[in-house]
Amino acid sequence: MALYGARSAVAYASHRGTPGKDLVVVSTAVCWHLGIVTFNSDYAFTVTNVLIHGIPYLVLTYWYARRIGGPTWLPRSPGQAVVVFLSTVWLLAYAEELLWDRTLWHDRNWLFGSGFELEDGRALCLALLATPQITHYVLDGFLWRRAGNPQLNSTLQAALPETHG
Repeated sequence: MALYGARSAVAYASHRGTPGKDLVVVSTAVCWHLGIVTFNSDYAFTVTNVLIHGIPYLVLTYWYARRIGGPTWLPRSPGQAVVVFLSTVWLLAYAEELLWDRTLWHDRNWLFGSGFELEDGRALCLALLATPQITHYVLDGFLWRRAGNPQLNSTLQAALPETHG
């Protein structure tokens, strides 16, 4: 974070600051620190992080799907589409947490059932489960670079109202 802060300070000094990007990075770091370090709670981190980090992704995905016409198998009603989308996201998140808990953490037997010990396969399982998260962070860096992502620019421009007269 210190390196990111220094880089941002240099960018602002040369009038090339990116307040939106900086807000997302700083607020995510604050949520992580409060949820994981201060409160030692995955739940506190998840709830706060979903509000400031997950919702922008959901909105961007919605805008993009509307722009390209979306899959033909999705419901046309916005309410039904939201239910299908959020149900899918929830199911994937639950499946991921189930794998983490049953194979490595063994923290929530009441929610995921009893786990099992992997013995020699523990390191491999950790690497496999961490790969989607690492990929997420790498893709974040590329996805949100508007200059290098013309589809993001056109999606945002199509979704956002004109701001000049």
